[in-house]
Amino acid sequence: MNDFAVQDILAEYDQIIKTRNLDGLLPFLKEKSKGHEVALRQHIMDAKVHWVDYTNLASQSDLQAGHVPYYGGRRGDEQQVELIILSAIALLNKKDIQRWHEPFDFLQRINRSELYLEIVEWAKPKWIEPYILQRFRGRGGDVLGYSVLRTLENLGIISYQPAMFARSLSLFQRWDYTVEIREKDVIEALDHCLEDPITWQRDIPQLFIYETFLFATTVRFQRETVYSPTVKYQREVGSMYVFFPIWAYLYPKLLSENKMDRHFFIENALRIQTKEWNNDLKTFYRKLLDEIKLNTAELIKFQELIFSFFQANPLPVPAFGLDLCKKMYTHSDFDLPSFLEWINPLMLRAEAKKVIKSALPLLEKIAKLNPDFRGSIAAIVADVFSIPEMPLQERAAVALQRLSVLDSSSLKERINAYVPQLQGNIKKALEPWLDVEGTIQAEPERIIYQYQPLKEKLLTQAIQLPDTWNDILFQVGKCINSNEPQEAEILLHAFLCKRHLFPEDYPAQLSPYYKQLEQIYYDISYKNDVKRFLLCKLLDIQADYRDRNYKDGVPSTLDLMEKMLAIAAEKMQQQSKLPLLCEPSHLPYWIEPKILVSRIIAYQENKESIHALDLSIAIARMCREGIEDATPLVSQIKGHLQILLKFCLGLESKIHLHDERSLEQWMPDLKGSHLEKLALWAVAARTHDPEGTFNEFIGTPLQKEAFVVKAFQPHFYFREAWEDGMNYNTRQIERLKSWEELAIDMPEALFSPTNLLYSLTFHQNRDRWSDHLYNQASVFFWHSLMPQNPEPLSIRLAISSCQNGDFGRSDMQGFLRIVDRPEFWFSDASTLVFACCFLQEKKETRFLATEVLIHLIEKRKLDLGLFGEKLAFLISGKYGVLLRCVDALAAIKDVSPIHNTALFMILNTILANLKIEEKLPLNFKKLLEHYLDILVKTGQKPANGAQLFLKKWQDIPSVKNLIKQTMQL
Repeated sequence: MNDFAVQDILAEYDQIIKTRNLDGLLPFLKEKSKGHEVALRQHIMDAKVHWVDYTNLASQSDLQAGHVPYYGGRRGDEQQVELIILSAIALLNKKDIQRWHEPFDFLQRINRSELYLEIVEWAKPKWIEPYILQRFRGRGGDVLGYSVLRTLENLGIISYQPAMFARSLSLFQRWDYTVEIREKDVIEALDHCLEDPITWQRDIPQLFIYETFLFATTVRFQRETVYSPTVKYQREVGSMYVFFPIWAYLYPKLLSENKMDRHFFIENALRIQTKEWNNDLKTFYRKLLDEIKLNTAELIKFQELIFSFFQANPLPVPAFGLDLCKKMYTHSDFDLPSFLEWINPLMLRAEAKKVIKSALPLLEKIAKLNPDFRGSIAAIVADVFSIPEMPLQERAAVALQRLSVLDSSSLKERINAYVPQLQGNIKKALEPWLDVEGTIQAEPERIIYQYQPLKEKLLTQAIQLPDTWNDILFQVGKCINSNEPQEAEILLHAFLCKRHLFPEDYPAQLSPYYKQLEQIYYDISYKNDVKRFLLCKLLDIQADYRDRNYKDGVPSTLDLMEKMLAIAAEKMQQQSKLPLLCEPSHLPYWIEPKILVSRIIAYQENKESIHALDLSIAIARMCREGIEDATPLVSQIKGHLQILLKFCLGLESKIHLHDERSLEQWMPDLKGSHLEKLALWAVAARTHDPEGTFNEFIGTPLQKEAFVVKAFQPHFYFREAWEDGMNYNTRQIERLKSWEELAIDMPEALFSPTNLLYSLTFHQNRDRWSDHLYNQASVFFWHSLMPQNPEPLSIRLAISSCQNGDFGRSDMQGFLRIVDRPEFWFSDASTLVFACCFLQEKKETRFLATEVLIHLIEKRKLDLGLFGEKLAFLISGKYGVLLRCVDALAAIKDVSPIHNTALFMILNTILANLKIEEKLPLNFKKLLEHYLDILVKTGQKPANGAQLFLKKWQDIPSVKNLIKQTMQL
C-alpha cells in the first residue's frame, strides 16, 4: 500500500479522536492496523504529545481564549485521552510504552468496561506482564486490582506471579470509591470472593509467605449506616466514620467454613511473629490468634516455635509468647529444659523489663511444679540483676527468696558478679547469697565535688598556611568539603597573600573545583557565601566580587562571613598582600597577640585602611596568652589604636572614649563610622570582662545596646503555646493541643553597627524562622567570631531552639561540642541551654549531653548547684518528657566516685527546687529510684530541701515505698 493509503488511515484515526468515536475504535483497529503497525505506533505517540501531555495552553495560538478544556493543560478531553491510551494499549510494544503511566490506570478498569476488555482480549499485548511487574517492583509498589490480575491471567496475557497476586489480594481493590458503599454490599462481595476455589486454595495462603499491609485494608462507613452487630469495627474518637477491617472478617470466615485448615493458620500466624516484617502486621495476627481461642493441645504442638518468640522483636512478641506459655506450662508434654534455655537470654535484655517482670511469677510457678529445676530457675532469675532497674531487682530478689536455693555455689558466684549493678537497698535482700565482703557496708569513699574551672592554654597548635601551589589546590578541596570556618579563612589567606604562587593556567587547574561547586548546595549560610566568592574568583582571581547587601533569612551574625569576604575582595582589587586582621593564627580560631600587633603595624606602615569589622573580630579572637612577646611591639602602633590594643592586652584598664571629631583624628587609618569606632571599645571591653559593667558608654549612642553598658540578663519564664486546626466534623477552627514554651522578653529593636559583635541579632522577632541557626556548622561559625564570650550565642539558641523539648535541631549538638571546648565558661543562660539538652526529643542530643557532662565533672567546670536549679525549673515548667532527663543523668552513675557525688548533688538540688503543685510528672518514680540508689552508694542523706519536697508527696501510692526508704537512710 502506498504512502497515500497510509495517510488516509492516519487521517481516519485522527477523525475518530476528534469525533470522540469510542465505538469505532476497535473496528478500526481490527480492520486497518494490520500491516501499518509501525506508522500507527508513531502516530499514537505523536497524538499523546498533542492531546494528552500537559502544555501551556495560554501560549497556543490554536486555542481561543475562553475555550480551555476541563483538563487545564491538556488539549484532549476525557474521551479523547481515553481513545489514545486504548490505542496505545492495543498497538504499542514494550519499548514504546514502558515510560507511559496512563495505561496502568486504564488496565485497572478493564472489568468495568466492555470496550477495555474487548481491546485487551483482541490485542493480547505481550508488554503488559513486564510493564505491571516493573510498577510492582518499583518505589511505589503499584499493583493492579486482584480481579483485574485474575482476568488477565484467565486471558493468558500474564502468568501467575505469587508476590504480586498476594499484594493485590491483600489490598482487596474491588470497589469504586467514587460511589457510596453499603455495608451489605461489602459483606456480599467478600462472601462471593470466598466462593472462588483459586482464591482461597492458591492465593490466600500466599499472604503468609509475602509481607503485605492487609492489616490496614479497610472500608469506611458512616456510623449510622452500620447495621451488623457481629462485625467488629475500628472506631476513631470523635469521628463520624467507622472502618470495616476486611481481613479481620475474612480469616474467621475461612476457618468457620473449613476453607483454611486451623492447624495451618495457627502455625503460619505464629511463624510471622519471628519474621522481620511490619510490626502492625504481627499485631494483626496476634489479635486473630487471641480471637480464635487457642487451646492447650493446639499450643503444645508449636511450643518450640513459641519459645523462639523470647528472642524476637518487637517486645510485644516475647510478651505474647510468655502469655501462651502460661496456658501450657502445666501440660505433661511441656518441654521445660527447652523453655528455660530459650528464656534465659531474655532475662538479660534491658529493654524487656516489663516482659521480664511478667516472667518471674511464671518461673516461680514452674519451680513449684518441678522442684528439680529450682537451681536452674534461680540461676536464670539471678541474671535479672544485670539490669539496673530497682523495681525489677526487688521483684527478682523476692523470687529468689521464694525459690530458697541457698546452698548453690554457682548461684552465689553469679549473684556476686552482679554486685556493682545492685540498686538501692537490694543488697540487704540478697545477704544470704553475698560474700562477706559484699554484705559488709563499707564506708563509701567521700569525694567532694568543688566547682573550680581552670584556665586552659589556648594557643596550642599554630595554623600551617599554604606555601606552594599544590598546598593551595589541596586547600581549595578542604574548603569545599569541610564545615570548619578556618578552612575558608586559610584559603582566603592564599587569595590575599599568595597570589604570586598562582600559575598562568590556574583557571584550568581550578576548573574541576568550579564544576564541583556548581553542583553543590549547602544548607549552611556562611558556606553558601564562601561558595559565591569561590565561583567568582576561581577562574578569574581579578573578577569583581560584591556582597549582596541584604539578608536572606539568617541571623545577621551569620552574614558576617559575607562581609569578611567583601573586605578581602576589596583588598585584592587594591593589590594588597596583607592578610585580614581577623585571620586566625592558631587552631581553631585564635589569634596570638604578637601576631595581631604585628599585622596592625604592617597595615600602618603600608598605609592600608583598617576595617572596623575586621578589627572587631580580631579583638574578639585574640586571647591573652604570650602578652610579654607583644608588649614591646605595641609602642610602634600609631594613634588611638595603640591605647585600644593596650586595653585589649590588659596593659591598660581604662576605656578612652572620645567625641566623634576626636576619634576621627585619633583613628585616621580606621575605615568606619563614629559608631563603629565606639563599637571597637565595646567589643574589647565585653570580650575580656563578659559580665562587667562599663559606665563609660552611658551617654553614648550605644548605651541602649545589649552587652554594651551591662551584660544582657535574660529573664526566662514559661508561657502557654498551642496549635490550631480545623475540626472537619464541626467545621470550626479549634485548639488541637497546647504545651508550655520557654520564653524570654527581648529588648527593643535597635540598629547596631555591624562590628558590635555581641549585640547583633538581639532584637529580631523571636517567632521568625530566620532567627534559627538550624545546624552545627552555623553554631561553630558564630562561636568562631566571638569565642571568649559565648553568652550571645547561648541566648540566641535559648530563644530559637529551646522553646520546647521537641524541636530536635542539630544546632543543639553543635552547642554541646562548644561547651566541651577549653575556652567555654558557664553563665546563667548557657547553663539553662545546657540543661535543655537533657530534655530534648532527639536521642543524639541527649547522649552527647551525657558525654559532655561526664567531661565537665572531671574538669570541675560546671556549677552543679546552678545546673540542678535549671533542671528543676524546666521540670517544674513541664518542659519536655521527664524520663529523657532521668535516663540521660543516670548514665553518669558509677562512671567514678566523683561522678556519683556529682549526681547526688544534681538530684538533691532538683528535688529541693521543684515547684510542683498538682501532680507528679510521669515517670517521677524513676527519678526517685536513682536518687535512692545514689544515696546508698555515696552514703549520703537527703538534703533538707529534698526532704521537705518528699514529705509533701509521701502518701502518693506510686512513690510511697521509695520515699519511705529514702527518708529512713
